[in-house]
Amino acid sequence: MTSDFLQALPKVELHVHLEGCLEPHQALAFAQRNGIDFRHRTVAEMVEANRFSGLAEFVAVMQQNSMTICTERDVYELAFGYLRRAHEDNIVHAELAFSPQGSAQRGVPYEAAFDGVIAAYGDARREFGITGGPILACLRHRPPEEALHMLNTYGRKYRDDIISVGLHGAENGFPPAPFKACFELARGFGWHAVAHAGEEGPADYIRQAVWELNVDRIDHGVGCEADESLMDELVERDMPLTVCPLSNVHLKVFDGLERHNFPRLLERGLNVSLHTDDPSYFDGHLSNHYRILMERGLLDLDGLATVQENAFRSAFIPQDTKRRFIDQSHRAIDAVRDKTP
Repeated sequence: MTSDFLQALPKVELHVHLEGCLEPHQALAFAQRNGIDFRHRTVAEMVEANRFSGLAEFVAVMQQNSMTICTERDVYELAFGYLRRAHEDNIVHAELAFSPQGSAQRGVPYEAAFDGVIAAYGDARREFGITGGPILACLRHRPPEEALHMLNTYGRKYRDDIISVGLHGAENGFPPAPFKACFELARGFGWHAVAHAGEEGPADYIRQAVWELNVDRIDHGVGCEADESLMDELVERDMPLTVCPLSNVHLKVFDGLERHNFPRLLERGLNVSLHTDDPSYFDGHLSNHYRILMERGLLDLDGLATVQENAFRSAFIPQDTKRRFIDQSHRAIDAVRDKTP
């Protein structure tokens, strides 16, 4: 399987975080521009430091690196840089999650976070034709009342520019159910809803996200395998799971790629699609993830066709657009299949 084919394949990215797109050279440039005494001085130092024993350690490293993001200009350059690289990888639709609560803790005004991301999407649509929009993340380790205030104050102001509410952050000890009022308010804005659940947290967090928050998608969701009745319900609902295998391995959710359960979830009939989570930290953009999984024997052409179709079906785009991209994807994969001995 050639990298050129995978890069040329039209793709969607549904599970990616703004802060996880921060490239080392960007962090160093932002730190210098903003007069920050950053702990790293070179790209090599940053790359060496980006090693993690689990999700909590990764979140701590990301928070340290994200301290360099201080202004609307920084947010814009970060978001636009991701969208430009995604376009080069033939991502035709991207739903990028951002967390203004986190940047507000560093003194970045909420408006700077919103305006920077929204402006980046506007320019990317004009320059590249890429579609999608921002997912506004509620941080589960912060009080639900803080997220509700953010939604009431800034969600209302920017309601026409946001496509979905989300629930993000380290799971353990922070169940979804307390954010029910936040999600109900966001639904009133006409937004979609997604939530991280079942990455490191228990299967019950998935159930809470589906039944209490009424989400359209589960981010990760790999923990559902611990609960057979939950899997039955997810299959019945055709609930999308935006799974990130390489991220899961880097963060020790699975001991190794060969132990990842997404092939079993696919075989079980769940609506699984594959995504990058944090491309600057976890092996780059989506075509490279596909390549690694195929080289390691976890994904063949049939599986690729399935996860591609699942991803387009699960995207927040019109049905006719989904169908067009699914047809394009199947034709491209069929052409390769016909040439394969």
